Amino acid sequence: QTLLTASFETRTSLDTDNPALHHVIDTKRFSTLDKLFRVTAYVCRFIHTLRNPSTESAELLTAAEIIAAEQLWIRSLQRHYYSKEIQGQKTCLVRQLRLIIDKNGILRAKHRIENASLQYSAKFPILLPPNDHFTSLLIKKAHSSLMHSGTLSTMTHIRKIYWKVCGNVFEAPL
Repeated sequence: QTLLTASFETRTSLDTDNPALHHVIDTKRFSTLDKLFRVTAYVCRFIHTLRNPSTESAELLTAAEIIAAEQLWIRSLQRHYYSKEIQGQKTCLVRQLRLIIDKNGILRAKHRIENASLQYSAKFPILLPPNDHFTSLLIKKAHSSLMHSGTLSTMTHIRKIYWKVCGNVFEAPL
């Protein structure tokens, strides 16, 4: 899966170092996270096709394209909200969460459980901004996928992969 993602990312045309992805595609125009990722993947494919007209692409999106779109959004949001931390400045957030940057350029929190036999995403959750519409869409998706089982279940499910700064409670409406 990571090899597919890496090969797709080498051909995506949106500049991942540009923190203005949310200015190009407005997250508030989307009601679900899946729609946002699919539209982003189609935009990346369209731009790639314009720049490389000789390449052919499948009619349907691949899993690698959708995963790459998700990573593109996460990197863009992190560069927008946590630029100082990514540049290596020792902020209180870096000291408290012991932040690291993974091989995909995504900022992650390093917990005391790093030696536990858990999945990588549980040991090093992805850092998310607290008051962005993207985070609200993510919470909404988790809540729906858990069959509306409640706040505690939703928070537990999300914390397996993501870490939201600003307290221990997810404030977004479910």
